[in-house]
Amino acid sequence: DEGMGYYNSAYTFYTYLYMLSTAGLPTAISIMVSLKNKHYKNVEDDDVNFNACTAVAYLESKFPDELYSIISREESFEQVINESYTIKNTETRELIHQKLEESFLEIFKAKTVISKNKTNTTEKIPSEIDQPVDGDKQLELDSQFVKEFCSLIIDGTFDNDFRMYFYNYPDRSYIKSSDEKDIYNLIRLPSIHYDYSNLDEKVDRIFEKRKNTIIINTIESLDTKTAFPKVLLLNDKLFEIATNYSYTASLNTLCDVLLKKTIDGDIEGIFNRINRVGFNDKEKYIKEFSEKMCKFFISQSIDEKTIYTYREKVIKCFNNYIPLFETLFINADNSTVLPLISRNETEILSDISTILDFSDFSLIDENVDYLHNKFTERRLFDEDYQKATIYYDRLKEVCSHESIYNLLLDFVSVNNAIDDTYFEIIMQHSNDEEKLCKYLNHLNFSDF
Repeated sequence: DEGMGYYNSAYTFYTYLYMLSTAGLPTAISIMVSLKNKHYKNVEDDDVNFNACTAVAYLESKFPDELYSIISREESFEQVINESYTIKNTETRELIHQKLEESFLEIFKAKTVISKNKTNTTEKIPSEIDQPVDGDKQLELDSQFVKEFCSLIIDGTFDNDFRMYFYNYPDRSYIKSSDEKDIYNLIRLPSIHYDYSNLDEKVDRIFEKRKNTIIINTIESLDTKTAFPKVLLLNDKLFEIATNYSYTASLNTLCDVLLKKTIDGDIEGIFNRINRVGFNDKEKYIKEFSEKMCKFFISQSIDEKTIYTYREKVIKCFNNYIPLFETLFINADNSTVLPLISRNETEILSDISTILDFSDFSLIDENVDYLHNKFTERRLFDEDYQKATIYYDRLKEVCSHESIYNLLLDFVSVNNAIDDTYFEIIMQHSNDEEKLCKYLNHLNFSDF
């Protein structure tokens, strides 16, 4: 492995020297100067890669036919660049090269030939360039060209900014990289472009290379009176830009995707994104989303199973903002659409104060043992104790006293509390003298 590392480093250096000697230094410099003089909006002088200019000059000189066949198929060229990202850093260089060559030939519908005759001209061939590609005719490419072209892609000489080196654009224009083109289409044409694969990687590459990317301008040109395209919810950076640009449109998009449509996306992924990404008025945003979710459940009479699905994901993801979601648990205006907090939800929450705040005791119509077990795990603080008494008061109303006296005894015992009403029920129905005596012996009357 160490030896191959030395070899690959030396071979890469040798390749550029060989290309330079073949193409000629003046040609490579001419290409570089020409690109710099175009003053593309998104290209600084330092962004023009001399190695790429040298490679273009070399390929034009040695493989003119093959090169023009490739650049006439821009979409296929872009596919190969994108494919290289999925292959790089996954295998040894030899295997990476082999896989990319195979993909290259498959994408271009080509086969390799050995020692194909060269025309030694750089004029465009009309049958290859100006006419539509014949889908039934297999492209023939020199095997050495395919090998060297793939090496240049693997080495990063040709990257997703390849268009700058192979195609002419007006001076001072903005040249989208392959990644920018893909993201731009997802934003502007969401009805026909909806392939979200490798989204995070593409966005990372865009903002790593360009701070003032066209993607920011594209998002900030969207109509804020309508919901944004879904893609803006699926990546941290895009979501941050969109939400800071239009709080309302972002919120409407969130509700449109997660509520008005079927649950077919990564709900937890989107919730986690909202939780971790920093943006303006975040607490207000989350609270309003909770309220909109609640109104949707009520207006659409959503079934309990779906409501539990949403609520469980909420309390798993929004650990720092849980109190903002109380409206999803407590019914208002005598509504009974929102179900009582479930056993599973209490296990996820674990915090007793939050469980008490999220428990709609008006829904209790029988002994709910999992709530009792939570409320008697340990002694409660004064405020929590007072909230818990609402649960036991409700039990007194809906259950027979004979069935709940033990629950009341557990509750007052754990909390070292005295309640006249509870004590009366306990004394009337309890036959567990040992448990009762233990409770009375542990009472600290100095507390009362």
